[in-house]
Amino acid sequence: MDLNCYKEYSEVNYDYIEKLPSNWKLVPNIALFQERIERGFPEETLLSVTIGKGIIKQEDINKKDSSTSDKSKYKLVLPKDLAYSIRFRQGAVGYSTMRGIVSPACVILKVKKNVEINPRFFYYQFKTEFYKNYAERYSYGIADGQIPLRYKDFKRMYSIFPPISTQNEIVQFLDNRVNSINKIMEIEQSLVGKTWKNAGLLEEYKQRLISDCILGRVNVSKLFNIDNILV
Repeated sequence: MDLNCYKEYSEVNYDYIEKLPSNWKLVPNIALFQERIERGFPEETLLSVTIGKGIIKQEDINKKDSSTSDKSKYKLVLPKDLAYSIRFRQGAVGYSTMRGIVSPACVILKVKKNVEINPRFFYYQFKTEFYKNYAERYSYGIADGQIPLRYKDFKRMYSIFPPISTQNEIVQFLDNRVNSINKIMEIEQSLVGKTWKNAGLLEEYKQRLISDCILGRVNVSKLFNIDNILV
């Protein structure tokens, strides 16, 4: 076994997963999250759930504001909430660090009371290609790439659930590594322009690293002290 793996694994044989570290679980989403549907806050900051940057202020998006003038039906988002849009399959999922409102078409997820999880772990999980493929089978609508994943279907899905200490460790590791990779990509692209060929390779590496951590293929506690992880 690879030295960077966990010591013991158990067979899972569920849908997109064959095995997980022995003390990890698969848990139905309904046991972790409930939908937040709170409207009537038109004066709150207008937010947007984007593919590349998660939840950001609408004013920070360099495009025309297409939202309606009546924001009374827009949904409230609070810090530590997760939110996704009809472009879930394309990666439009975000972790909120601020209070604001988003389009009524978005689904807002808040952690259930008395449930101890790190929502950023699930943010990373929902961004992985394997989870997006998994979610596609629970989505239905009329537009390819923009097929709604309704909460009533999302709650029937399952998520990988490591111990909370492991969730925190993975989040800390990924936050550091992903931020480093993104900065490298931004610097390189600013120097050589949009035709920089290695951008795709780094993006592929980043996505593989996230998936390997979320699926328990690598033990991040053994990687923290590896200085050349990006080599």
